[in-house]
Amino acid sequence: MTDALTDLTDLQRASLLGLRLRALDVRLPTPILNDQASLQAARDIGLNLDQPKIAQAVVAVHAVRTKTLDSIVRRFIAENPEAVVLDLGCGLDPRRHRCTPPAGVDWYDLDYPPVIELRQRFLPVADHHVAVEIGAPGWLDTLPADRPAIVVTDGLMAFLTDQAFQDMARALTARFRRGQFAFNAYSRLAMRNSRRMRSGPLWTAPTAGEGIDDPREPESWNARLRLIEQLYIALAPEVDLFPPLLRTITRISARSKRLLRHSDRVVRYRFGPKS
Repeated sequence: MTDALTDLTDLQRASLLGLRLRALDVRLPTPILNDQASLQAARDIGLNLDQPKIAQAVVAVHAVRTKTLDSIVRRFIAENPEAVVLDLGCGLDPRRHRCTPPAGVDWYDLDYPPVIELRQRFLPVADHHVAVEIGAPGWLDTLPADRPAIVVTDGLMAFLTDQAFQDMARALTARFRRGQFAFNAYSRLAMRNSRRMRSGPLWTAPTAGEGIDDPREPESWNARLRLIEQLYIALAPEVDLFPPLLRTITRISARSKRLLRHSDRVVRYRFGPKS
């Protein structure tokens, strides 16, 4: 494993888990995301994909969630071919490589400086890397503000406090006149469970977030957010690609409103005037 990983904090090392999950998806008999760039990066960095073991359910859910966020971005840039894309807390995810934006789109990958350094070494070339801590003074000042923006983040809600996540949302919608904000929304139960289970070699990063249960809650954050849709992973068509036992369990769980309410989901909001 490359020496560049030894100085990462527990929080920064969380990006390696996402990379590992996407690489493991490629090795499934029927990949869901099939992110070859992530597999190559995992090999180049020297990650052991066989140890420690990761449940196939975790790999599959992560792949569907990532694919769902990719679809939201693709749809937005197809409708807004001169948009700004901001991938917050991008980690080691080559989302731009998968989404293949048109030439008029400016894509910004934002994360901690050590993570951005790894991206520059091991992932496909991006438009713009922004090495900064979210919420630091002036963290959005270099981004163009006169174009529609799609802001996407996967997992960031788990690591920021509720106040920090809401402050981030307000800063984003103040910077950009109009656009969309999409993220995976953890339920409050899911966040409580994550703190109880946080241990072992894969998951040591502190999870400060509390989660949300009502997808309309962000509409009260004074961030100009209006809910467009809530997408449950258990209802995604890609569930058909799950292994037989996992597919059956997921479909049974999806029939329960209580279980579905606490399951993985992606939420999408608009802000500013409608297109």
